[in-house]
Amino acid sequence: MSFFIAFSTDGGDWFERLDPPAGARKETVPNLHLTLAFLGRIPEDLARAAFERVRAWPPFTWAGTVGPIIPLGPPHKPSVLAATIADNRAPLAAFMTAHRDELTDAVGAPREQKPALPHVTVARFHWKTTPAERAAGVAWGRATDLHAPPISLGELALYGPAPEPRVPRYRIFARTAAPLGVRAGSL
Repeated sequence: MSFFIAFSTDGGDWFERLDPPAGARKETVPNLHLTLAFLGRIPEDLARAAFERVRAWPPFTWAGTVGPIIPLGPPHKPSVLAATIADNRAPLAAFMTAHRDELTDAVGAPREQKPALPHVTVARFHWKTTPAERAAGVAWGRATDLHAPPISLGELALYGPAPEPRVPRYRIFARTAAPLGVRAGSL
């Protein structure tokens, strides 16, 4: 099974107002998260052991806002639309970079080579999405002005596949309380 560790978020009013066009399926609130580390297809007990490492981390205080919606995935065929983090992105990216290597090393997964890009996936393109629908979704994302609402990151959680595919896409296998991983600050 594929596992990853991420901050949960409820999205807030900014997410509720989103209405992506046809071909882009809006993510559901239980699936909203900001990924810290992909662990890959590993046994559940190994994923849980890696997740236990987060309990030893010092608290992390952070506050930020949601920025532009961008396409992610292959440039010629993006797979998702993601809300980036606008204000205070650098400390969050540094936290992600510092800790994701520890987690992937713990399970023997390859280290991420790209710089951390803090974001929350807000919509996914279906594999049957036409090129025109995909282009319309990308244009919608670029034209959507979220007005930099604050985003609250919750607990760190170990996510894995849901028992039933599609909705929700993932389920939480383990979680920490916010003080053990992140303390949401205020702007």
